[in-house]
Amino acid sequence: MQLKGTAYLPTLMAVESIERYRGHYTPGGPPSARMTEAAAAFARARAAGVIIGLGSDVGVFPHGTNLDELIAMTRLGMTNAEALTAATAVNARILRRDDLGRVAEGALADLIAVEGYPLADVAALSRPALVMTDGRVFRPTAAP
Repeated sequence: MQLKGTAYLPTLMAVESIERYRGHYTPGGPPSARMTEAAAAFARARAAGVIIGLGSDVGVFPHGTNLDELIAMTRLGMTNAEALTAATAVNARILRRDDLGRVAEGALADLIAVEGYPLADVAALSRPALVMTDGRVFRPTAAP
């Protein structure tokens, strides 16, 4: 993959979701063979310098839980900055879309501001203070 420039999108949460569905995975319990294999494949790809993006395969795991994939990637050795880059600039490069994945004039930019510092705690992405899309700003409403 590294020699051909082929990107790897590990989609680790799909493996975890399948394990849960089949009843072979217990959160907090010992990792299953599939999860161990997925973690080893991820480590081999990183060591070989393979391009790693953020897979979604939403539908295999619940919508709105993509952050869990970033957290899984950091648990397996990526820095928070590497995981965030995988989800943005790397994915844009994989798609050959120079207008995505970066903040720059002329680029399409959906942005979020979060409570916290994602480079120190990637889970801060779960605490949005505002979302900007198509030039409009949205703020989360307080829970009733």
